[in-house]
Amino acid sequence: MKILNKFGSEHIMSIWWFFIIVIVGVVFAAGVAMFSSGEVDINKIEADTLSSRILACLNYDSENGINVLKGDYNMLNSCGLNEKLFYANGQLTVSVQILEKDKILKEFNSGNPSYIADCDLVLGGKFTFERNSYPGCKILNSKLKLGDGRIADVKIVSAVNGVGGWIDVK
Repeated sequence: MKILNKFGSEHIMSIWWFFIIVIVGVVFAAGVAMFSSGEVDINKIEADTLSSRILACLNYDSENGINVLKGDYNMLNSCGLNEKLFYANGQLTVSVQILEKDKILKEFNSGNPSYIADCDLVLGGKFTFERNSYPGCKILNSKLKLGDGRIADVKIVSAVNGVGGWIDVK
């Protein structure tokens, strides 16, 4: 029996082509798995952003005649921050002290107070460990010009213990 125009090399090429497609697919799947399984801890960056945002808000309010030392001043509302993130979810915590010559003029505390104690341990260097459930912390010391012209010291301690997902700040 004579078969015309049929060559066995075409069958061999199709096997190699299938093998190459499988290898490319496996490499692609492995790359995606390695990329998406990496853990990234951005809690310290979020804490730094929170501190900077609160300081900018206090400076803006103070320069525009709003008395930040008044008893009815609501820092979270004035800064446009969502109170649910501080109280309901407990992901964000902030402690703000406005000081003049080591005397506390005003203090704002929002969120989980134990995170502030954790920040003292973590940032104080009392423990060296890998982060498992401790928040990312930032302590920001700055100056604040009050409405009457006085200059006060501001200490902002912020802690973020987010575990992932989307957080709506407003």
